[in-house]
Amino acid sequence: MDYTKWSREYMENAKRVKEDIERLNSKLKYAKGDEARNIRSGLVTLRTMYAECIKTCELLALRGGAVSAA
Repeated sequence: MDYTKWSREYMENAKRVKEDIERLNSKLKYAKGDEARNIRSGLVTLRTMYAECIKTCELLALRGGAVSAA
């Protein structure tokens, strides 16, 4: 198992999730009512996904022998 490669894949996923977060944050500036609530709910989910991707990336990098993750 190539933990370093796996770690990089998680980092790439984290970057894509972060782009989605930024996109929704932009939409939230102009959203009102139910739309704003739905966006905030989506942001909670995406932030959780981002944090889990980063943590997994770091753990896999350490398992692969990296001195410093990310």
